[in-house]
Amino acid sequence: MKPLLRSLLPIALVAATGNASAQDAASEPAAAAPADPAVPSTRPASFDEQFQAARKLALAGQRDEAIRAYSDLLLRSPGNADVLLGRGQTYSWMGSWPQAEADLLAATAASPRYAGAWTALGSMYLWSDRPSQAAEAFGHAIELNPNDAAAHIARGRAHRAAGDRVAAR
Repeated sequence: MKPLLRSLLPIALVAATGNASAQDAASEPAAAAPADPAVPSTRPASFDEQFQAARKLALAGQRDEAIRAYSDLLLRSPGNADVLLGRGQTYSWMGSWPQAEADLLAATAASPRYAGAWTALGSMYLWSDRPSQAAEAFGHAIELNPNDAAAHIARGRAHRAAGDRVAAR
């Protein structure tokens, strides 16, 4: 019998019969040995794990890889507002304004009460020199979360960039 099978046999027997104590099962080497981190898992990554990986890529400046990862996630979950937001923000950081706008508008359409999506849309409009549209998007974020000071400040900056000093105050 192969060593791996020999080490797993007592655990399988315990699971099948339910007669051994937890102490007996814990004393087996296979049960006590942690998985080798150098050996890749054969378990596919969950949606949340893939989403976090895409987010880490984007935040680490690996934008093209992040876009691919978010795009793969959208194949699994079309119209997912969180994924659209992540990809839209990444496109914004790349200065890819048409793609960023499309994703962020899709995120706000998919989830109109998602204040973070409206804030990201406002930021993208401000960065792409469209301050009036930015002020409007920040206004939606403020309607949804009136206590968000950052959204109020961002809307004021957008009004100022648009030359509307009265609204900026």
